[in-house]
Amino acid sequence: MLLVEGLFVLEWPAIREQLDLKVFITVDGPVQRARRQARDLELYHRSQARLRDDLARAAAAQERDVLPSRAFADLVLSGTDPLDQQVAACLKALC
Repeated sequence: MLLVEGLFVLEWPAIREQLDLKVFITVDGPVQRARRQARDLELYHRSQARLRDDLARAAAAQERDVLPSRAFADLVLSGTDPLDQQVAACLKALC
């Protein structure tokens, strides 16, 4: 078994055709922003102004570039569900 991960994996038909299970993990905007803010403040020590700009650009890019690939997924999971539930859903979809 090979796991391929990435924001744009489902965009390429040549890759999609080779996948047994295509999973899209979604997280609501407020949760995404909170996670990104915590990471960027802690790891990168970004200013609040820079963080606001980065978050706005990221939200626009996600809407334009990432979310449309959800249509190609066999399974859509919530990134806020417990990991064991997400794994169980993937295993069930494979069987």
